[in-house]
Amino acid sequence: MEDEKNFRNAAIADELIQRILKTCENHCEACELVKSESSQLPRIKEMIEEMAVSAVSLKGKLMELEKMIDEFAKGNEELEFEEWKQQQSLLFNQYVHEKNEELEEKRVLYRQHYEEFLVNHQVQKIQLYQANFESQMENYRNRAIDSSMFNVHPIQPITYQSDDDVIAKLDQVVLETADDRNALEDFLSSSDTENINEIRS
Repeated sequence: MEDEKNFRNAAIADELIQRILKTCENHCEACELVKSESSQLPRIKEMIEEMAVSAVSLKGKLMELEKMIDEFAKGNEELEFEEWKQQQSLLFNQYVHEKNEELEEKRVLYRQHYEEFLVNHQVQKIQLYQANFESQMENYRNRAIDSSMFNVHPIQPITYQSDDDVIAKLDQVVLETADDRNALEDFLSSSDTENINEIRS
């Protein structure tokens, strides 16, 4: 019994010794690792400094890149603005061209209406002249008939003329003085007024 107990205690002691040895071995390895790492500290410090320098350089390059991007964006905006301005200029020129064509069409149409108005006005004026002339001739014939009752001399026959002959003779009339011209204008204006009133009635 005593031997068995000693054997168990020996086994337990051996196991504890093995654990202690393993722990010591691990501790030694850790010490060696720390020693090795400590020898690398200058290199690590140098690497950290290099990384800091690289970071500063990278920051500078990033700032330059950002500046280039801003300049590119600005140049792109200016290019887009120039294209927009050219497009607006083309649209404006097209608008002006269309308006000029529209004004030219209106001018031609106005000219046609104006010429038609002049022609119609001239025709109406000639018609008024003719109507007034015929009215004057009718009055003259009536007066001639009335006077023939008291006149022994025969009345000369009245020759009728066409509208073209009347207009031609009116165009050939030469007014010598301002009084003659004023008298003719008063006569025509009064005749026009009478004829217009007759037409309206």
